[in-house]
Amino acid sequence: MQTQEGHSSFVKVCAETYRGEGVRGFFKGLVSPLVGVTPYNTLVFTSTEAIKNELTKRTELSEEQKSLVAGSASGALALVIYNPVELLKVRAQVNRVESINYGKATMALLRNEGFFGGVYKGMMALMMRDVPGWGIYFFSYEFLKRQFNMQEAKRNGTDNNRLNLMIKMWCAGVAGQCSWFVSYPLDIIKTQIQCTEDRRVSMREVTRKIYQAEGVQGFFKGFSPTLTRSFIVNAVALPAYEYLNDRYCYGTVGERRTHSD
Repeated sequence: MQTQEGHSSFVKVCAETYRGEGVRGFFKGLVSPLVGVTPYNTLVFTSTEAIKNELTKRTELSEEQKSLVAGSASGALALVIYNPVELLKVRAQVNRVESINYGKATMALLRNEGFFGGVYKGMMALMMRDVPGWGIYFFSYEFLKRQFNMQEAKRNGTDNNRLNLMIKMWCAGVAGQCSWFVSYPLDIIKTQIQCTEDRRVSMREVTRKIYQAEGVQGFFKGFSPTLTRSFIVNAVALPAYEYLNDRYCYGTVGERRTHSD
């Protein structure tokens, strides 16, 4: 939806994809995220926790402030891994002719567009998307949990009972959506930059082109499906990570629980 001209509905895009490519069309570009997103998210989550630990030792910042700083820093750090993954995913998804061979695609990318101009194409736009995006994500999660007094529940050891687990899942889902509210226009710009294979394009050029063709709406194409997907994925992923993090004593300093009992 992000790369199509004009305004297309989610249902229309699904129908066109199925008619043109069958069921396989809905899974194009899946290999690259499966291979790359796991180490990417692992790096973001673990480095965020490590930075929060250091901030706890050295500062008097609130949990929300630490999460904002640590999430933003981790988002920037992980771009080294994620930009090539995102680029290959985008190229695969817009390729409507044939299934992409990632090995050949990578070699062709390096040969035709170079290393930084190819593999790291669109990195500035991705950085402007992910640095505030991850910061808002972790900040929102901690902020929303505080509204439900989850810190007290954690101290009491009741944060993983059924009700509190559902609350944390809701908080994580909404946090994911908050992140996209901030970063989605940059995702549109980044995608357009990475789809352009024959030459280098600037963020300014792409922004002007989108605005002239479609107005402000052009920066939010495909926004509704993204919000829906984001809520579901994050409602599962973040509480699961937090549970494992606490369970194996890697929590933030001052909040770790012993398991000797």
